[in-house]
Amino acid sequence: MTEWEACDKILQYLVDYPKRVCSPEYLKTTLFPEVEQDTVDNLIQYIRSMSENMRHPLVTVHQYNDGGIKATSATKMFLDEGGFTKHQKDIDDHKEFLLF
Repeated sequence: MTEWEACDKILQYLVDYPKRVCSPEYLKTTLFPEVEQDTVDNLIQYIRSMSENMRHPLVTVHQYNDGGIKATSATKMFLDEGGFTKHQKDIDDHKEFLLF
């Protein structure tokens, strides 16, 4: 699984459980039990940083819940459009185009 697919997996889980605020530790235990906590923390930090730069944020951050995150109304739409996996593929395809 690529890091982009892992980010999409986190977002899909948040969409599937829209009322749940998920802490990084909860997401690690639930979605990635075989991965180090630092890796999951980095994925969540990436999602948060990308979300902050979007017109419609993908997640809301809840400081009272160890920095837990929750889906927003834009999360499902982002996933329906291909999520981080498609976004990264588009960037990679664009880079290849520029090399020729």
